[in-house]
Amino acid sequence: MKKIITLVLISGLSIFIACQEDDSAPQDEFGTLSFTLDVSISIEEIGGRVEAVVPLENYRVIIQQEDGVTYAEYANYSEVPTELELPTGSYRVIAHSDNDQPALFENPYYYGESDLFTIDKDEVQSVSLTAELANMKVSVSYSSNVTSSFDTYSTSVENTTGDVLIFNETETREGYFAVDPLTILSTLTYTKLDGEVVTIQYSAGISDPQPKTHYRINIDAFVQNGRVAINITLDEGTDDVDINLGNGSLDNDNDGVTIGEGDCDDSDPTVYPNAPEVLDGEDNNCDGLVDNAVCGNGVVDWSEECDDSNNCLITCEIDSDGDGVADNSDNCPGNNNANQADNDNDGVGNLCDNCPNTFTINGSQTDSDNDGVGNACDNCPNNPNSGQGDNDNDGIGNACDRDLDNDGWEGTSNGGNGLDCNDNNPFIYPGAPEIPNNGIDENCDGADGIL
Repeated sequence: MKKIITLVLISGLSIFIACQEDDSAPQDEFGTLSFTLDVSISIEEIGGRVEAVVPLENYRVIIQQEDGVTYAEYANYSEVPTELELPTGSYRVIAHSDNDQPALFENPYYYGESDLFTIDKDEVQSVSLTAELANMKVSVSYSSNVTSSFDTYSTSVENTTGDVLIFNETETREGYFAVDPLTILSTLTYTKLDGEVVTIQYSAGISDPQPKTHYRINIDAFVQNGRVAINITLDEGTDDVDINLGNGSLDNDNDGVTIGEGDCDDSDPTVYPNAPEVLDGEDNNCDGLVDNAVCGNGVVDWSEECDDSNNCLITCEIDSDGDGVADNSDNCPGNNNANQADNDNDGVGNLCDNCPNTFTINGSQTDSDNDGVGNACDNCPNNPNSGQGDNDNDGIGNACDRDLDNDGWEGTSNGGNGLDCNDNNPFIYPGAPEIPNNGIDENCDGADGIL
């Protein structure tokens, strides 16, 4: 049930002729406004909790002429005089709580404006003014699926002016926004078994918001078999609007199993727990395995090799990569390589060989520096250098070469003795021919030769 809170500001206007001591102004051009302001709150059970009550003294009161010009304004109601003399004419009264903010927690803003009324002489006028909730309320709730499946979760709600309220795990307050389109972004994180932290985000929006409306954002999602099951729906309406991000009770593919009951693909009616496994690249039975084979079931599956290709009834051998070669005879059992290419004939297929194009036996696949290049073909086997850079083409990689210009003298790179004062130029080294007056110290003696 909702709770609508209506703030009623009742102003009684009593108009009578005042005796004017100033004879310069005609007496029939003025009346006296006797102004009182009462607040009453009526509650209708329509859901949500009672709005915070804004103290009466915090209401700003404005008396405005018909043309919109302000005749009198009071910062709070306590400043309004008991009697106020007004010229005859047409007016309206505006009253609002003095807390109009674009976005703030627990900040209901009330506004009321009377119809246009006329002050005449010899007449009593009564005017009723109702102030109602003029901004909109937003709340966020997380289902038990979210709290049990995710490490962190938060939802940001932002208006078009960039004002944001964050509803995280501990935030239970309701936020209030000026009536402006909103963007909703929910961020959830969970940790996989291997320690990897996964972050997922889902969004929704309110393009045509309404005042006096409570937008309830409901987050429902869970992790199953490494997949996040979530659905986003947005119901438009007034007074009380549910915005559901994720709903475990949905059965979008009409296969009789809901997301909450373990359907790992709610867009495919052939996928649900205990469904028949079909060789279609899908995990049909939601057990976490794609096209899992049942050895000896009479069907030749992609993950097994049988000695009878017609019915697979006798002996089955596992073929993990599905390339048609059983693991026990596959030169690369973890990579699909039906052609079994092995350029260096070392018994390790090219797809998993860390030295596939050399003719050095590399069966052990030793890679001391773990750079993906085996020792047998690594030009720097103890220094990571996956790119195998070798600027001077001397067969020693840059990552371990102490003589980068191959002039026979070491520079300072990779622990060299530093005798070569420019290890990027093969014409500069100790004892090199000196060219006078060129500004270059070719022989590394610390000076350019002079004729």
